Amino acid sequence: MNRFAYHYSDIVRPELIDKYPVKNKLSLPKFNKVVISVSSAAVVADKKVLSSLVAAIELLSGRRPCISVARKSVASFKLRRGMVLGCKVTLQGDAMYSFLDRFGTIALPRTKDFRGYTCKKLDSNGNISFGVKDFFVFPEVEFHYEKFDRAYGFNVTLVSNSGEDTVSFSLCSLFRIPLVR
Repeated sequence: MNRFAYHYSDIVRPELIDKYPVKNKLSLPKFNKVVISVSSAAVVADKKVLSSLVAAIELLSGRRPCISVARKSVASFKLRRGMVLGCKVTLQGDAMYSFLDRFGTIALPRTKDFRGYTCKKLDSNGNISFGVKDFFVFPEVEFHYEKFDRAYGFNVTLVSNSGEDTVSFSLCSLFRIPLVR
């Protein structure tokens, strides 16, 4: 079991039980999955960019990402249905906790002029989305910088079962993810 999984079971869960009394312990708020996605307009123009994006997400997550394609045609963006846009990967269980550990303890402190994410990133279901401007803040990607022609940003979405913004905010603060009100 991962360090963050122990942190959830030993520290976060008892505090959530005290803060939000529930009849069933399985209904406590928790993160169900983490979705890492990256897309770029350069993928449409050059197919070689997709291989570098797939390699970066694979280094970040340890899993092979799936390719994202356009669902609709949009003439103003010169986009047709079925065109490749980027890639994404979904992490659950120990892989999710491992990524959250590296994201919170290694990547965020290495981000230049970082003061925390705003609470505007919360949606009505309690899910949180972050945008990271550069994937070189992770050391596993930084050691393979010769594979990439330039730095790309990516999105991280934390999907929770909380259903409310306030519960998700307290869950993030217990996991030491810096959110600013």
